[in-house]
Amino acid sequence: MGNAQYTTLGAAETEKSVTLGLGHNYIPVGTVTLQRDGNNLLVTFLTIPPYVMSQVHLYVSNVAPTDSNPGGFPYQHTVTDPADYFTTYTFIIDVSAFAGQTIYVAAHAHIFLQV
Repeated sequence: MGNAQYTTLGAAETEKSVTLGLGHNYIPVGTVTLQRDGNNLLVTFLTIPPYVMSQVHLYVSNVAPTDSNPGGFPYQHTVTDPADYFTTYTFIIDVSAFAGQTIYVAAHAHIFLQV
């Protein structure tokens, strides 16, 4: 199943965490954490057992995304072998060009129930 999350990180904020919610009932299956570290933004996807991910897609900019197609997001990580499914993944994005600005983040994960 796919899961998407959209949020902003204000110019004065250094850290934020949002819940990954699955399906129409928004079942909590993990978190997406944003953390500024100098000129970098660390975006960490984390699922809670028994959930795992096969793909993560990420959009980070000082402009809100105009396309909601996660396959078109500029940052992606994908595995195809179920043995390689993962519970955490971190992107490190240079945000020095957005200093003093609100950062728009759209995050998407393909989440599965691991059996």
